[in-house]
Amino acid sequence: MRRIFLSFAVLAAGSCGSDPAPATVRFSDATAAMGLRYTAQCGTAEKRDIVEANGTGVAVGDFNNDGELDLFFAQGSTLAALGRGDGATPELWIQQKGKFTRRTLESGLTQVKGWWTGVAAADADGDGDLDVYLCGYMKSVYLRNDLAGAAAESLHFTDVSAAAALSDSAWASGACWFDAENDGDLDLYLVRYLELDPANPPRGTVGTLHLPCVWRGMPVYCGPKGFVATPDRFFKNNGDGTFKESTADCGFDKVPPSYGLGACPLDFDRDGDTDLYVANDSKANFLWRNDGGKFVECAFGAGVALGDDGSTYSGMGVAADDLTGDGFPEIVVTNFSDEPVSYYKNRGRDGSGRCAFDNDTAVSGIGAATMSTLKWGVDMADFDLDGDLDLFVANGHVYPQADAPDTGTRYKQQNQIFLNDGFGKLTLFKPGDGSPLLEFRSHRALALLDLDDDGDSDVLLVPVDGPAVLLRNEAPTPANGGRARLRVEVRGNGKNTEALGAIVSIKAGGRTQSREVRRGGSYASSRDPRLCFGLGDARTVDEISVQWPGGKIETIPGDGIVNCSIRVEQGKGIINKRKLAGSGQ
Repeated sequence: MRRIFLSFAVLAAGSCGSDPAPATVRFSDATAAMGLRYTAQCGTAEKRDIVEANGTGVAVGDFNNDGELDLFFAQGSTLAALGRGDGATPELWIQQKGKFTRRTLESGLTQVKGWWTGVAAADADGDGDLDVYLCGYMKSVYLRNDLAGAAAESLHFTDVSAAAALSDSAWASGACWFDAENDGDLDLYLVRYLELDPANPPRGTVGTLHLPCVWRGMPVYCGPKGFVATPDRFFKNNGDGTFKESTADCGFDKVPPSYGLGACPLDFDRDGDTDLYVANDSKANFLWRNDGGKFVECAFGAGVALGDDGSTYSGMGVAADDLTGDGFPEIVVTNFSDEPVSYYKNRGRDGSGRCAFDNDTAVSGIGAATMSTLKWGVDMADFDLDGDLDLFVANGHVYPQADAPDTGTRYKQQNQIFLNDGFGKLTLFKPGDGSPLLEFRSHRALALLDLDDDGDSDVLLVPVDGPAVLLRNEAPTPANGGRARLRVEVRGNGKNTEALGAIVSIKAGGRTQSREVRRGGSYASSRDPRLCFGLGDARTVDEISVQWPGGKIETIPGDGIVNCSIRVEQGKGIINKRKLAGSGQ
């Protein structure tokens, strides 16, 4: 296996009784070694139409319940293929003993033809296996996993979109599952983009005003400005395998259609129910506050609707979690080139119990470093295991014309990692020679996962065209003098089997870390919901608490819970505990 490393100096906690020793955190390209050979396609290389530029997503999860993480990829097509009544199939890659094997045919996915964009995975029907909502251009489908109770080899997906009342015929960018009413069932928010006639896409000019389709004086594909935006939709789970379209009933119709691209469920005010943030392209972003299952749009009042200069940005992906260590989640939004990543710092609740944000894009250190790049997938993880969350941003331009002289940017771009000082100040990490972060691609999707069961966060990347890339986090394990860590998986006692929306906090080394359990966020993708905590210089965990959906808090003593993976079930505490790979004796 050929490994390419990036590294930076950190202090690491060794095994119990030893002094902290210098160590490095490294990422290696593990794609070939693990047998992954997925290649994304999204239209033609010329990118003549906007549908060809946005890319495709991926979902991470154990789809066959064998204990190993698998990968479910969307796949793009071409307008010519769609015109012939053809299209692409999504791809399922099953992991067995550290190797990925394509299982698209065996799982029934060859019957699912279209142009697929985003993947939202969750146990939507509460039967113990992961279902998929597959977003697409002109068609989105709900794929029920029929594994439950059967052998792992029998994994099969069935399109039950019509029977479940989850069909959609617009262009959907992505979706996310969350429990909107705290009734134990997962509901679905569908993010939709714009109307595009595949038989007659605009070229040269667009819209009733015939807007010229140019960028830096060069002709480019048209949009999104000038197109008709498509409103998002919300589906409430009936609890019996069917859903009810409830966009208006729940208040989501109180905004204009706005070129939606990214969505992230989060409890931003920490009141025990799940709110929602939506990133819009060239329109103001949305923050939907959950008031007992009814949603109120409050982005302008909360300070998270616009960019740091007060204008609308081209929002792509969304990440949310506690970057500052105060228990309240920050929001980070990726934007177009010449627009920085937006960083919204949560002030916490005021006297009335409401939360607002400060736009800390400039003071956080992230603004200037992200002006020239075009940003898509984004997520937070403690990559150096020092006890705070860092940031990974996937970059890639949409116009091949960006490679022309004097544009100040380029089509294929490098990704970026920003390291956190523990209080929300982010510093761009500069990789050394040979780092996989130095490789240029036009990236789109990003999903976090613990690929090798060692308790740190690895990264899966998907470009707009080309092979997916698995980056393994090579942080030294505790057995080799690396920092201590803890991985937490939570399980609900109802149909929300993964307890999406729960908030896990750990106390260790005099500080508290809080993370929210979710699959949605980033861009067009679903992450591994297990939470990886680095302990910094601490060698023990003092306490673990879980705020379950609905607000009830369960506290667990931290005695002996270090360098291991634990599963916490609602109302039962720890039901499984085992050593992580490389944790030593």
